[in-house]
Amino acid sequence: MNDMSNLSHLYLCLFITFLGIVSPIVSYSENGEAPSVMWHEHRQNLRFQKLSTNDGLSQSSVLTIFQDHTGFMWFGTEDGLNRYDGHNFKIFKHHPDDTNTLRSNWITTLNEDLDGNMWVGTEGGGLHRYDSERETFMSYRHDSQDPKSISDGRVNVVFVSRAGDVWIGTQDGLNLLDSYNSETGEADFKSFLPDDAEPQSILGSYVTAIHEQQDGTIWVGTVDGGLNKIDKGYSQRKINFINYNSIVDKTFPARILSINSDKFGSLWVGTEDGLYRLQSGQDIFERFEKNENDSSSLSFNFVRELYKDQAGTIWLGTDGGGLNRLEVTDKSASPTFIRYQHNKNDSNSISRNAIESIYEDSSGNLWVGTYFGGINKLPLRKITDDPREEQSFFGFYTVPGDYNSLSHNSVNAILEDRYGRLWVGTDGGGLDLITPKDKLGQRVQFEHIRKKTGNRTGLNDD
Repeated sequence: MNDMSNLSHLYLCLFITFLGIVSPIVSYSENGEAPSVMWHEHRQNLRFQKLSTNDGLSQSSVLTIFQDHTGFMWFGTEDGLNRYDGHNFKIFKHHPDDTNTLRSNWITTLNEDLDGNMWVGTEGGGLHRYDSERETFMSYRHDSQDPKSISDGRVNVVFVSRAGDVWIGTQDGLNLLDSYNSETGEADFKSFLPDDAEPQSILGSYVTAIHEQQDGTIWVGTVDGGLNKIDKGYSQRKINFINYNSIVDKTFPARILSINSDKFGSLWVGTEDGLYRLQSGQDIFERFEKNENDSSSLSFNFVRELYKDQAGTIWLGTDGGGLNRLEVTDKSASPTFIRYQHNKNDSNSISRNAIESIYEDSSGNLWVGTYFGGINKLPLRKITDDPREEQSFFGFYTVPGDYNSLSHNSVNAILEDRYGRLWVGTDGGGLDLITPKDKLGQRVQFEHIRKKTGNRTGLNDD
């Protein structure tokens, strides 16, 4: 995959990681710790349905998926933003003569703030706020003459903290929504860029990941400056950054792909050159890498995705080594990596070792999207008291001649809506919808919807 493809997949992974908070399924103790999870095999048959350009989707590369607080599903593509009500699509695109439309049709990220405002990030068109009553967009673009404008029009990630602060990561700077007028839609942004004269400025301007730990500490990952820390209790008037490359740990790599934290308070960072852990109260990162002589080591050093399931287990998606489950008994113990890799002699193994996306649904099933290997489901939820050491993957693939198979084997994004349906974004096959089936033992079916020439409300491309 080229660099642009890698970054597009990275945006998907970051956004999906944020969306993993929907539909919690476990009960937590008073101290906030999740109960331990037993691992069992359980077959749950689901019905896959496809939504593609034939159904009204504007373009088949679905880069980001989000459900707003009213229940609408939103799909950002490389050619338009799509809103779906369960029956029909409404497409939002840039119109040169209308300033209330999107400034770019390439949608990179979607998120909603605590007030229910939906923010739309685009490639080159800046940030937008959606007005649901008027169905219009207020755009926020970089203006070199206005220091309170957003720093760059290429938006990679929109992150909302638990305190309600809206952070925007772009290809040229980190931004914080400083003020917003709900009546006029006007907004001011505070930008953070590297400054050689300011030792506590951010290092790196190409922001790819933003993560908040349980104590309120915010971490910002970049591909050109490594990892930056914003201490909890920060004031919007003065934000100081601690960079773990230049100040604390000079051995830490610059190119950050993903960030997450475990139940012990340790920070985990995925990079192109291994996995790193920062223990609570420590200043030096530990590096974990693949060891050819140790099958319990990390399976591959390119860690694209870090996903924490609802029981607190962290899963790693690698770009060539399959899926890894991280097992840690306490904050200082050496981790063990349980590998789930493709085995051509095992029909229950994962379909491919290049992992693009990970998502857990409300039923406790882990869904794993792969690069040209389709989608895989791994049951996680406890269903009996008899633990099983091994789990089976159930693979779904594109089968030539089978109209009910998966539309495309490159799966980039997975999201569950409030009705228990799974939405699967593919890279070339459009959008798939999986509806839970009432009866077990039924064959999973994929309903294909193809392009129809002349249908203005239908998809214009497969």
